[in-house]
Amino acid sequence: MDNGLLFNLKSLSQWMNLSSKKEVVQNLHKLGIPFVELTNGEVVTLYSALERGFQKNAMEEAEELIRMDEVLKLTKACRASINNYVTHGSFPPKIQLGPRKVAWRKAEVLQWIEGKRDW
Repeated sequence: MDNGLLFNLKSLSQWMNLSSKKEVVQNLHKLGIPFVELTNGEVVTLYSALERGFQKNAMEEAEELIRMDEVLKLTKACRASINNYVTHGSFPPKIQLGPRKVAWRKAEVLQWIEGKRDW
């Protein structure tokens, strides 16, 4: 594994001279480096997560993530409606898994369905 790809948010910010989490995420997208945002808000590359021993946490979070097809089945809504809800902040936030790959936390989607939480 190339140690040049092992970054957490702090080291990546320093290396790329970036000041915000948003800039880091945008640059990870541009570089095509896979990353994940953990439930504590930390952004880490998948390589870094594995190297730092987050395998268990990353795997547990990955098991709880669902893609759009599953969201559509659970909510019985159409894709356009889900995208509209996300845009207006009335649906749980999506998690960026890669440049063109998003998912949602299943528990949050289920809470939204049950009307127990507003976003």
